[in-house]
Amino acid sequence: MVHLHIVKGDNQLLLQLRSKGKKIQPGKWDTAVGGHISYGESVDVALCREAYEETGLKDFVPEKITSYLFESQLERELINTFLTRVDDDFHPHCDETDIDELRFFTPEEIRRLISANLTTPNFAQEFTSVILPYINGHVQ
Repeated sequence: MVHLHIVKGDNQLLLQLRSKGKKIQPGKWDTAVGGHISYGESVDVALCREAYEETGLKDFVPEKITSYLFESQLERELINTFLTRVDDDFHPHCDETDIDELRFFTPEEIRRLISANLTTPNFAQEFTSVILPYINGHVQ
């Protein structure tokens, strides 16, 4: 599985609102880009494919943050986590039917979403333990 966190400006993070029709975590805010690696596909190719499909982003420079095993009652996945920064004029768009909305949030807004249980558990864990410490240590 690949995750791409898209950051702009003063550490605003792009999130996707999962479709209410999804079987797993419907109607929850989640990582901007998240998808499975197809058989025979490299991590890099899957990351670029998913980024374009889910946000319209292409020609970006991903930075590998970590890989880890995520387990819940419903899933067990090896997650390859990346981050990229975009210009303030990046306007995401999505043709996927699995996503209801794409929107940038400040870290404080994301903390409130997590507290209100409006994010997926995987995103909440990754944001709190990996992404927030990373972006706080690399403020641009």
